[in-house]
Amino acid sequence: MKWTDINDIAIELADAHPDKNPLQINFVDLCGWVLGLPGFDIVGLPDSAVKESRERVRTALASKQIAQTFVVLIPLGKDKPYSAVIRTFVTGDFMTGKPAAVGKIVQPQQLKELTQGILKDFNEIQAVFYDVTTKPPATCEWE
Repeated sequence: MKWTDINDIAIELADAHPDKNPLQINFVDLCGWVLGLPGFDIVGLPDSAVKESRERVRTALASKQIAQTFVVLIPLGKDKPYSAVIRTFVTGDFMTGKPAAVGKIVQPQQLKELTQGILKDFNEIQAVFYDVTTKPPATCEWE
């Protein structure tokens, strides 16, 4: 089951949580319930591959100046279903922040190698983007 299987997800959630009022469910709980459904698959990859990709990103962009790094899969692609967005934050308080500057904190070669590895290893991903949005207006989380 994938995110696109909306009807199947709704049926499974209704069966798994019959006592919950759908009008009173918060997004965090809903997301956790969907991810916990038996057979739910985020991107058609085994959990070990997803974990390996997270570690690859953390290792490739390791820096004492970067407070947070994460990758978000978005349903955007011409020939493939997904693209990946890499977001980094340099911050001391997590209330404000800026992306790790390419050429200063993150080297172009690091991003090139990371992008090539993601595109090579994950057939479902069409493109990789590096998000340079500051906070605010962006959040440390992807919303």
